Amino acid sequence: WSYRTIAAAQVVDGFSEPLGSSLVPNQGLYSLGGSLSIRGIGAEEELGRNIFLVRTEIRQDIYPELDLNLLDLLVLRRTQLRVFADSGRVSNSAAKVYDVGGYAVGVGVGLAAVYEFMGFFPSVAYVEIATRVDDARRASDVQFLFGTRQDRKSTRLTPVTLESRMP
Repeated sequence: WSYRTIAAAQVVDGFSEPLGSSLVPNQGLYSLGGSLSIRGIGAEEELGRNIFLVRTEIRQDIYPELDLNLLDLLVLRRTQLRVFADSGRVSNSAAKVYDVGGYAVGVGVGLAAVYEFMGFFPSVAYVEIATRVDDARRASDVQFLFGTRQDRKSTRLTPVTLESRMP
């Protein structure tokens, strides 16, 4: 471990309930798979009104503090290698999402580039390869994910010391 290694975890616990006698529409349902759920499972594969996920990552800076300036529009700050494991469940029953025996698990690796666009939009571009490992029939299915998102947490913060002095 070093200061260039980051362990990250995310817990997602969500519930949807219909109003009155109506049903929750498809766009209101949670997806078990996809880039924001369990990587390695398709986004349309399983939907439900309730979700519980645990997502974990180990991020290792490959070449820290690049500061590669591309025409003052884009500054590449650093690149990262990521290893991840995601687990969880969706269900229409709120109690079933906590049944660990039915959890789906996806694992994979990825490469990310932390950059700033126009000097003040910290963002992350990523490429990931993932597969599902809890179901042997689907273990050969490989998912390729890529994208970019604004990420305020990816910037390095400079520590600030506040002092109070009495005259």
